[in-house]
Amino acid sequence: MLLESPSIDRVSTLIQEKGIQTAGWSTDFLELLRTPQYLKIFIDICQGTSTTKIFHSYYAMLERLWEEKVLKAGKDYADLLDSIATTMGEREELWLPSVMYQDYLPHIKYLEAQEILTIESDRQRVGFRHQTLFEYARARAFVRVEGSLSNYVLKRQNGLFVRPQLWNALNYLRAVDQSSYKKEFGVLWNNKDLKFHLKILLIEFLGQIPDPQDFEANWLLPYLIQPQYRRRILSCMTESRGWFHRLMDTHIPMFMLLPPDQAIDVLFILKNALNHDREKILEMTEKYWLNNPEKDYLSLRVLDDMKDWDEKALNMACRMIGRTDVADYYIDSLSTLISANAPELAPRLVRAYLDHLFGHGL
Repeated sequence: MLLESPSIDRVSTLIQEKGIQTAGWSTDFLELLRTPQYLKIFIDICQGTSTTKIFHSYYAMLERLWEEKVLKAGKDYADLLDSIATTMGEREELWLPSVMYQDYLPHIKYLEAQEILTIESDRQRVGFRHQTLFEYARARAFVRVEGSLSNYVLKRQNGLFVRPQLWNALNYLRAVDQSSYKKEFGVLWNNKDLKFHLKILLIEFLGQIPDPQDFEANWLLPYLIQPQYRRRILSCMTESRGWFHRLMDTHIPMFMLLPPDQAIDVLFILKNALNHDREKILEMTEKYWLNNPEKDYLSLRVLDDMKDWDEKALNMACRMIGRTDVADYYIDSLSTLISANAPELAPRLVRAYLDHLFGHGL
């Protein structure tokens, strides 16, 4: 069973309980902290400090953690983590025998106390406390050793591990060195000899960015309008507020107006955006889909996860249910959902469904 992440309000309360004021913080940053591991790292960083920094990404947060917990302890500690992460990556294992680092036991004990490493004493193994710590450490070590990401990738395009290495290194560079990130990404993006599978990885990387910059939009948007790439890119953008806000008045309406079998590509972007731009999604659904009965199943799928129901949303649903055949189990599910938030509205949905049934002699 998957545990639901804490709400933004709960995150804010937990942080304030630690003596950290959250007034004026952006919703995007609080959304980042809904991931329990990210929240824990943030609180650890802030403990004992007089100022609180708002980070734009998890990797930027980890960079501060490394500065505070690793680099201040000494270069040997950073080198040890580089060695452990690199060896794990080469072996494709998340644990290594402790005996490999027996000369560094005091270092390992310290890093364990900082909750970066963990030791399984019964099995004599050492590993990172969390996989994201390993991924960060590996990317950091890679950039330190290799220098040029683009040179490394172009020489190893068919390598077994080049894809995860590229993905992690891009995340790292984007978080801590925007200039190098832009340069290295641009070299790969514009290289005509780059293998197709790596080009697709770059496209997917851009698509999942939560806060795309102008230069990233300039890279990706020409591909978005190409039908062979559109569905893949929109799928990657599903949870990105930044891409939604960039596209909500341009590309998304354009795609919504396509035939149903193509318009469906934006469905999950719209469903996800209900959580943060409800009124905008209702407005777009009404404007671009509601007058087309062929797209009723798309419009209803946008609404079927919505928790905050009101007259406007209900009227839209009733209009579609009054003209389109809908399974009875769907009506049962949707009316139950509406009842949880606005019980006075649910009977009207059922009435619209029954009127449709009787009106068609079903």
